[in-house]
Amino acid sequence: MALDYSRCGPRPIPAIGAMPLVFDVQEEKRRVIVTATGSMTLRELTQATATVRVGDVVRYGILIDLTNASVPLTAGEVDWMVNYTAALRRVSGPRGAVAMVTPRDADYGMWRMFEIRAENADLDAIRAFRTVQEATRWLDEVALLPSLSMTDQHKPLSR
Repeated sequence: MALDYSRCGPRPIPAIGAMPLVFDVQEEKRRVIVTATGSMTLRELTQATATVRVGDVVRYGILIDLTNASVPLTAGEVDWMVNYTAALRRVSGPRGAVAMVTPRDADYGMWRMFEIRAENADLDAIRAFRTVQEATRWLDEVALLPSLSMTDQHKPLSR
């Protein structure tokens, strides 16, 4: 299913399972805000982000807001996700930065594990945050960088 990016502003997409999602494509900031609610699986989250990562949007930054959602992950799923993301990068080239937001300790810990393993695999910048404000600030800083290599995205930025 292709999304119509001709209109800016939040819009829901059909639910995947019981997971309601809203995508807000912000053309002027070259960013997509994905807001999820409820409980979801890694597969559902992967399908959702693949839905929006098409055309020029593949290079947009993505903020995935899981403030009101939960994606319980295992270490094995984190490893799978790193391999999956690396495979996508080999096929489609560099992708925009990804900011994952969750205030829950267990979820945050798993997303930090993903961030660290992704960095070790030299993937595009992926960061975990506890608040939307922190994630937004980081994505704004990343957008100002002339180069979007993993190294450049991490060096000048603070946590």
